[in-house]
Amino acid sequence: MWFHSTSSLAAVLSDDNRAVLRTIRDAKPGSLAELAELTGRKPPNLSRTLKTMASYGLVELRRDKGLLVPVVKATEFLVVLD
Repeated sequence: MWFHSTSSLAAVLSDDNRAVLRTIRDAKPGSLAELAELTGRKPPNLSRTLKTMASYGLVELRRDKGLLVPVVKATEFLVVLD
């Protein structure tokens, strides 16, 4: 994945966002609502965060029986600065 700036990298891979990724990986929530409950984040904020992460390929948002289910695609990162 490519980030246009180190500030966008820092925003997407913030401590809070990496905690969300770990929660998805470990708890495997069945919906956005369940993930919001597990993380204590508000659903609209969490949805925006996950859509941003999905655009970078960090998560996939799958539809299952009308629910949006987050699935982690990456939890380890190697950062190369040029």
